Amino acid sequence: MNEPTRPTPPPFVPTLTEVVRPDPVATPMALPAEFVSLLEGWPEARNTSQSPAMLERILLRVELSLASRLQETVDSVVEAQMRSFKAALRAQISVVVMEAVTQAVTQEAAAQDPDSPKR
Repeated sequence: MNEPTRPTPPPFVPTLTEVVRPDPVATPMALPAEFVSLLEGWPEARNTSQSPAMLERILLRVELSLASRLQETVDSVVEAQMRSFKAALRAQISVVVMEAVTQAVTQEAAAQDPDSPKR
């Protein structure tokens, strides 16, 4: 059997000889305009050179607290919307039922009256 031939490697393969690390002082990202107003009244950061471990602990605390708070907020907003939706839906259903009953009664009365013109 004929075995496929393997390509030969190029005679010179460049290799990385220097370790490149990202700039340790990253420029802070700008907040979108709609979020800037949310930060009004918040205390200024006292120490911006906090250790990564401290930042991770802070983020973990925020995440744990925020998860339950967001769930409660979403639940309350959805509940309020459902109450509003139910009331509007109930009103619309009432109108439709009344129209259907009125139309049915009118049609039945017309069918019972021999002097009325047939449709």
